Amino acid sequence: MPLYKIAGLVVDMPCTGRRLVRQAESYRIKTDIAPDIVLRVTEENIRSQAEQHPILSRDDWEYMLYGSIFYRKLLRFGGMMLHASAVAVGDYAYLFSANSGTGKSTHTQLWCRYLGERAFILNDDKPAVREEDGEFYVYGTPFSGKSDLNRNERIKLGGICFLSRSKANWIEPLAKEDAVPLMLEQTLRRLPMQNMTRLLEQMDRLLTAAPLWRMGCNMNLSAAEMAYLAMRRQP
Repeated sequence: MPLYKIAGLVVDMPCTGRRLVRQAESYRIKTDIAPDIVLRVTEENIRSQAEQHPILSRDDWEYMLYGSIFYRKLLRFGGMMLHASAVAVGDYAYLFSANSGTGKSTHTQLWCRYLGERAFILNDDKPAVREEDGEFYVYGTPFSGKSDLNRNERIKLGGICFLSRSKANWIEPLAKEDAVPLMLEQTLRRLPMQNMTRLLEQMDRLLTAAPLWRMGCNMNLSAAEMAYLAMRRQP
């Protein structure tokens, strides 16, 4: 039985596709502890999705279906997914969230260029955020969108920024009430009532605790410098 440690939880995930097996390898563990989360996706379901949407391969669908189930079950453990690119610097991780194609991954790569070895991508598309002992932490997971940029690490949350394209660079603090609709656009949807209640409760605590920002930026290195200087937190 293949077991993995993802977002601090023991996960039973019998994946077989090359993509997920490869990306989950650094999360694999040997333990006698009973799993916290059991994930099951049938081959019939995977094949059905691949036949209906052949633009993606069988392995892509396995990867996506396991990720979708994992993030729904994560809600029971004080965690949630945010569609974002997470860049880690020192003791903190900073999340940049936006619609696909806006440039969140490009922006976090600019942080890595600007800061050099001080920065790395923790998860490029779907980091997990969990509340533990009153603090919020960002976890890398094997589910990182189109890229394989993720690390099996836990880092304290430094801030969340909702990004948009702009010719001129600007960044400003964001009020909690203004962040709610932005976050709802970038997390799980179409949930059963119990899970939706959990999501909204966790989102409320997260938005109350986290530094929040809104930014318009171009894809120049100066955008990363501006964002880092505004958002950085000292250990």
